[in-house]
Amino acid sequence: MVASNAAGPIRRVSKRIGRYINHDDVFVRFVSLWVVVASVFTAAWVPSYLCLPQGLLGDGDPGAATGYAGSITREFL
Repeated sequence: MVASNAAGPIRRVSKRIGRYINHDDVFVRFVSLWVVVASVFTAAWVPSYLCLPQGLLGDGDPGAATGYAGSITREFL
C-alpha cells in the first residue's frame, strides 16, 4: 500500500510532463521540451560544478607557462 502511494506523485508528474511534451500545438511541445532539457542540464551542472576542486578555475589557465606578453598583438604572435 505504501508503494502505490509513493508512486502516485511520480506518476502524476510524469503524466503532466508527457501531456505537454506530446501536445498538439508545436509551440507548447517546443517550450515544454526546452524546459525539461534546461532543468536536466541545470540539475546535472550544479552538482558537477560543486564537485570541482576549490582553486581549479580561480587562477586562470593552469597550463600557461608564461605571463602576459604586454599587448594583445604580442599575445597572439
